[in-house]
Amino acid sequence: MAAVDLETTGTRPGHHEIIQIAVVPLDSDFKPLADVRPFYTLVKPEHPERESEAAKQKHKIPMSELLLHAPRPTAWPTGCLTGSWP
Repeated sequence: MAAVDLETTGTRPGHHEIIQIAVVPLDSDFKPLADVRPFYTLVKPEHPERESEAAKQKHKIPMSELLLHAPRPTAWPTGCLTGSWP
């Protein structure tokens, strides 16, 4: 089992994008596994100008940090981060 957390640039599928992914492996009591490191990554958005003010206030991830340091999701299937993946 795992807990998965996504942060996005807003709530509109196909318009807003995933900008952060975190996965925390859990034991059978739903507690984080002490011997397994969580997975965490930032994702560079293709349309940073679409970030909603509400999303910005919620996740507090500076767009400048994403644009400077986050990898672009070029190896992922087209549309999987925008909600338009078949």
